[in-house]
Formats: sequence, C-alpha cells, structure tokens
Amino acid sequence: MAFKFLSQEAFKNITRNKSSFFLSSGVSAACLLLFTIFLVLTINVYRIKNTVEDRIEISAFLTDNANQIELTDKIMQLDGVKQVQYISKDDALKELRIDLGENSNILDILQRNPLPASLRVKINPDYKLPTKLGELEQKISLLKGIRETWSGKDIIVRLHNIISVVAGFDIGILFIVFISVIFIVSRTVEATILARAREIEIMKLVGATSAMVKFPFYVEGFFQGLLGSIVSFLITVIIFYFISSFVPFLQMPYLLILVFNIFWGSILGIGGSYIALSRILK
Repeated sequence: MAFKFLSQEAFKNITRNKSSFFLSSGVSAACLLLFTIFLVLTINVYRIKNTVEDRIEISAFLTDNANQIELTDKIMQLDGVKQVQYISKDDALKELRIDLGENSNILDILQRNPLPASLRVKINPDYKLPTKLGELEQKISLLKGIRETWSGKDIIVRLHNIISVVAGFDIGILFIVFISVIFIVSRTVEATILARAREIEIMKLVGATSAMVKFPFYVEGFFQGLLGSIVSFLITVIIFYFISSFVPFLQMPYLLILVFNIFWGSILGIGGSYIALSRILK
C-alpha cells in the first residue's frame, strides 16, 4: 500500500513539473546520444580490426630458382607458423584476375606473366600482434630463395593506433556524459524538492521515514534517465539507418546498445537524485 502511494507521489511530481522533467530528459538524451554514437563507432573499429587480423598472413615471394619444397619445410619449423601454401605464377595471375573483376581484361595486354611464385604463410592467432608478426616476417625474409615478404603489419599498427584514439575519446565522452546527466537530473530534482518543501515537512511530522520521503524523487530521477536513454537509442537507430545506406559494412548490435543506454541512463538518473537529496534533505 505504501509502495503504491509513493509511486503515485512520484508520478505527481512528474506531472506537476512536466516542462523541467522533459527538458532534463532531453538533455540526458543528447548526452547519451553522443556517447552511443562513439560506442557504435568503437564496436565497428574493433570488428574491422578482428576481421583484418583473421586474414593476416605472410606472403613470401620466391626467386626464380627457389626450391619451394625445401623452403616450405624450413618455414613450417618456425614458431607461430600454422600452414604454408604454395602459389604458382599461374595461380597468382588467376587470383589477380578474380580480384580485378570487371577490369581483369587489362591483363590481356601483358606479353608474359610478371607475377612471382610465392608461399602463403598462415599464422597462429597469438603471432598476429605487430611485434611478433614483424619478427616472424624478418626470419622468413632471411631464408635463401625468398625475394621479398609482405604481411601488412603496418595496417595492424595503424588500426591499433586508431583504436587507442577512439578508446580515449570514449572514456573522455563517458566522463562528460556522466557529469552532465548527473548535474541536470540533480538540478531538476532539487527544484522539485524546494517546490514541495512544505509537503515534505508535513510528511515528516506525520511519521514518514526518510526513505519514504526520498523514494518518489528516486523514481523521478530514474524515469528521467530512462526516457533520455530510450530517446537517444531511437535517434541512434535512425542515424545508423541513414549512414548504413552509404557505408553498408557497418554493424550495430541493437540489443547491446539498448541495454547499455537503459542501464546507464537509469543509473545516472538515480545518481542525480541521490546527489540532490543528499544536499537538501539531510
């Protein structure tokens, strides 16, 4: 019965201060939207990094007189090597035609096949870090019969640098969002408390406990954060829908983003209420 009464009081607070409630929720939504967009960006950067790492391999291009069987045996003995596949000159040309697609007819003007034979070296997952990959590539390049090697480790280094920058932005924006939402909600709840100071005093005089007095304001803060999180999620979905039509490889884990928004929006809303109550209701 008490819970029902306190819940009704909470919704009375919201209806009495509609403008400040929705304004606070709107600011919370804007703050959460900013972080949600960066979160989706971070998820996609990590996904691209994992995709690139899954495809990492070392291409060892052979000299014309190289003994590919002997080289294969030597490379297989190196730590971190999972598999070695021989690619002949003709196979390399066929793969290039497939990669070129509709433009493959430009290869018809060639008098001879200019592509070298190569060994495609598959790497164990724990050797796909830039440092270990570079060391393994160097060992292979020193073998007799190897003309040149390529692993794409520079791309991995750049991706790691991008992820570091994006993660830094995420942390900074999360801090800004945390402070902003807490501040906005606490100010709104403070205004509500001051407007109902007389009612609160009467409740205390008739025996209402501190928890009973504070409960409606926690509910108000919770719904401010909840509404802001749902609005930010919906706007993010709309933005993603339009961007994905131009950048189709982007992905958005809808359920994860929704749960994240609701969780943080609710927690920050309650946190703002707690700060306001701690300052005014001693």
